[in-house]
Amino acid sequence: MEASNTLTDIFRSALLEIHARINRLALIDKLPTEILLMILFNVTAGHPPPPRVVAHPDTFPLSNPSLYDTSLTLKLSHVCKKWKNAMLSCPSFWVNIPCHCRLQFDEFARRSQSLPITLYLSAKSSRLARPIFSQTVQRIQHLYVPDSLPHHYGLSDFPLLESLVIQLPDEDMDPWTQDVAERLKGLAVRHATPRSVANSLLPALTHLYLEFSGFTNYETSFADVVRLLSQAPCLEFLRLQGLANYEALAPPAETNIGPASLPNLRLLVFDDCSNAAISILPYLNSGSTALIR
Repeated sequence: MEASNTLTDIFRSALLEIHARINRLALIDKLPTEILLMILFNVTAGHPPPPRVVAHPDTFPLSNPSLYDTSLTLKLSHVCKKWKNAMLSCPSFWVNIPCHCRLQFDEFARRSQSLPITLYLSAKSSRLARPIFSQTVQRIQHLYVPDSLPHHYGLSDFPLLESLVIQLPDEDMDPWTQDVAERLKGLAVRHATPRSVANSLLPALTHLYLEFSGFTNYETSFADVVRLLSQAPCLEFLRLQGLANYEALAPPAETNIGPASLPNLRLLVFDDCSNAAISILPYLNSGSTALIR
């Protein structure tokens, strides 16, 4: 039995050496490491789309796992020893961290070193949020959580935060502060009530996705939607879902609502066709080139 195992080991080692020599004959193996890294980085950056609200305007992801798929990065790092060593030496390959398990998070966090990171927590991994935040809260630049933040954490605890995807009803908005709002470039909120963020100025926000829950006070809510949009003058991409809650209603004539000026708006998407969607259009003062879908 020992002799058989020894022969198997010798055979395996010989195969590895043959594969290594074949790889060294490939033209790509002769590229300088810097050029190889540029090629690999371009490949991984485009497949799938970068997992951030600000970089993927037509999707505004809430819980689409494909947008946070790092399988291609892992596959490329397993092609050969040279590719693996090159990618491990470059922390930029490991800054997008889908937390499917604690082991994966720890490895990606180590490989990304001290760079700002994009962190995606799925519903299954949300229980890991508190220990993960305690380890990386100072580095999180783009954050995706399936529910609200864990207790004892507020948005102001994330000094680098630029984009946020979260389920954040009114009662969870206490940590929302103006310094956080001023940094945000992308925001996606599930089960939103516009009053949650309508009083915050969002001067850097370019991408906004709001998924509305049902409203009991239509007049106030309609005003809050417009007021929220008026607080984000740099918006380029806007997506509204759930306005069908306003079906067959129109804003009351006595409601004093000024138009929201959105001169940079490039795309407005309604996920459901409703009277409310049509009613809100006169209250949006957008550029002539804005597309509406």
